[in-house]
Amino acid sequence: TDTSQNIFPMKILDGSEGEGGGQIIRNSICYAALLQQDLRIHSVRKKRSKPGLRAQHLTGLKLAADICGGSLVDAHVGSEAFEYHPKPMPKPKLIPCKDRLEVEVEVDGQHDDADVDVAVKPNTIVADIKTAGSICLLFQVGLPCMLYSNSRISHLELRGGTNADMAPQIDYTQQVFLPIISRHCFRSLLLLQPTDESASTSIASDANANAIVANIDIQKRGYFPVGKGVASISLHEALKEFRGPMEPILMKERGHVISISITAFYAGKLPRFVAKKMADSALRLIQGDNDLNSIAT
Repeated sequence: TDTSQNIFPMKILDGSEGEGGGQIIRNSICYAALLQQDLRIHSVRKKRSKPGLRAQHLTGLKLAADICGGSLVDAHVGSEAFEYHPKPMPKPKLIPCKDRLEVEVEVDGQHDDADVDVAVKPNTIVADIKTAGSICLLFQVGLPCMLYSNSRISHLELRGGTNADMAPQIDYTQQVFLPIISRHCFRSLLLLQPTDESASTSIASDANANAIVANIDIQKRGYFPVGKGVASISLHEALKEFRGPMEPILMKERGHVISISITAFYAGKLPRFVAKKMADSALRLIQGDNDLNSIAT
């Protein structure tokens, strides 16, 4: 789309509306990039203690522009107003398959120079927040752009925080969010059995029970304040040509708890017994007066 001849006027949004946080930025850049719409947002994150773009938001803007094409104006850390302008799809920043990422490894709270041999797949874009900013919030930008754009990008390498405060945990994204939208919104493409409208879960055939919209391979976890987590994300083969629409989510009943799994993580100089103590405490709280025998820790 030639933006100089764009028939749609620029959309101007007040970033202080609603919660006045980062979600309006993530949603808006996805819509603008996919619809090839000029966009300006002012009063960015005005209701936050530190207004303006932070590293995670800026990386999300650049990710959308890299996948869908376009340019950013006045987009930098601390900026309280920026613009996005679509343009014809440029050649994406692809990483040759033979290349490797050099990733620092954290051992007992210290960083050494050992390399993690992380193979970067073809048609991959690497987005590095360079802080402990949430990879999962970055994924909220990357997934719709991969699904609906014409870029042919099917792999993302996201770097930052895998388990950050005030954001979805990567485990939730991997174990709850993606299975839910796979079973409901993409069940036909993924050859899953139709969802039972009277239940909160759908039972797929054995062959396709684990079919998922996108696979998340956690190469390395990243925590505050260092970050340095690495997640490799691959779009399912059946969705590489997907252009919509998604199927509706139909969940009318809560369903029943079948099993519970508790996982506690520890990092840096913390000893293993700290994680064990957290898991045991969670187990006691969850069990309470409930007759739950199928709990794995």
